[in-house]
Amino acid sequence: EEKGLVGSRYYARHPLFPLERTVANLNFEQMGRTDDNAGSRAGRLTASGFDYTTLGELLTQAGQETGVDARKDGANSDSFFARSDNQALADAGVPAITVTVAWTFPDYHRPGDEWDRLDYASMERAVRTCALAVWRAANADSAPAWIDSHPNVRRYVEAARRLHAAR
Repeated sequence: EEKGLVGSRYYARHPLFPLERTVANLNFEQMGRTDDNAGSRAGRLTASGFDYTTLGELLTQAGQETGVDARKDGANSDSFFARSDNQALADAGVPAITVTVAWTFPDYHRPGDEWDRLDYASMERAVRTCALAVWRAANADSAPAWIDSHPNVRRYVEAARRLHAAR
């Protein structure tokens, strides 16, 4: 999530696969760090905009099967949404979230953020949970969707309507 979200905004304007046929965007960040500034996140998983789409519920259900506590982080899920790469696809109308284990940690975006700080066992469980959620989304009868009743998603619901009206 570089400054200005340049890469994700470029992709939203020049997609490799048509956005009107893109059912969801799951962006994965910081899956191996569990030493969040707010405390240990081992065995946990969350996402930006966790309850903005039906993707959060898919993560929760998958986590119940894999032993990962996948739920909304009340302090960060909403505030990180606009700061994450999911924003550009959400602006285009595609249901989008950024899945993470830790939001920030002591050496976040600093030279000390090295491979030896990763919690590989926790990362394996988190990735397994995400894979199961993605598999279920791909095989579901209906595509992931914005939760219309959520007050923070009105603009994304409207963007989705415009996107799919273009078909």
